[in-house]
Amino acid sequence: DMISVPQLLAAIMGVGVALGAGGAMLVMSSTRKKRRRLRLVRLPDAEGKSYALDPSSPDIRKITKAFRWYSPQFSPKDVPKFYDLSSITENPAAFRDVVDIFVSRYSALSSKPTHIVAFDARGFAVGAPVAVGLGIPLVLLRKASKNPGIVVQSEGYTKEYKEEQDERMCMRIDALRPADNVILVDDLLATGGTVTAGLELVSNLGANVLEICCVVILSSLNPVSRIRAAHDGKFKDVPVFSIIEDTSIPPINCRDPVNWKERRRIIDGERIEFVRSSYNLL
Repeated sequence: DMISVPQLLAAIMGVGVALGAGGAMLVMSSTRKKRRRLRLVRLPDAEGKSYALDPSSPDIRKITKAFRWYSPQFSPKDVPKFYDLSSITENPAAFRDVVDIFVSRYSALSSKPTHIVAFDARGFAVGAPVAVGLGIPLVLLRKASKNPGIVVQSEGYTKEYKEEQDERMCMRIDALRPADNVILVDDLLATGGTVTAGLELVSNLGANVLEICCVVILSSLNPVSRIRAAHDGKFKDVPVFSIIEDTSIPPINCRDPVNWKERRRIIDGERIEFVRSSYNLL
């Protein structure tokens, strides 16, 4: 018997393709593990279409344990906690679990996604293996003017940290067509500004967003409510799915160096070994 390319990719990635009734249960499988069910919990959402995975699940606890964060002193942006996606991408087991969860979920949708649209830049790291696992194209949603060709650009938006000016996103005009079904992918959902820009661009190109997904959501910033209210409620019916909530990531996951005495966090090359040994950064 012949096997299709998507089936072959799914076999290589080792993912399952079943959802429980009403989306209340996600079935995840891999070549390394037995099939297991991951329970969904509702996020605060007036529309009742937003979910994260149950933080008490052993599989989710492993991902949560791997997810480190930094304080403003050691972060590239002035935010209370900077959640570091590289702590997942540098951990093959945790990264594989994250990809498996997304691929399993979107393989099982009745309306099949035709494209993964990932946000610049950390969304690319998550979106790429998910697109490969699903056997569908990955579209790069980039910051203003960074895509080649003829592009369409979003309105300006603000984020959870201050920039000199409002940011904009852009997409190549031929990247999507009417009737395409899109999954929007990012590493983190904070205020919803970036996601709203992506929703705007996908809508302008005539495509449909099946769901917004991320690895971690900052529920305390009410991103779902902000998305629902944007553009006079135009996107109020788009579901939101996150693997974990930020409240599940404990203080012990902070990776700030202890007793830091350097003037800044950017280190010159000749001081690497000294800083590594002095602050146990091996």
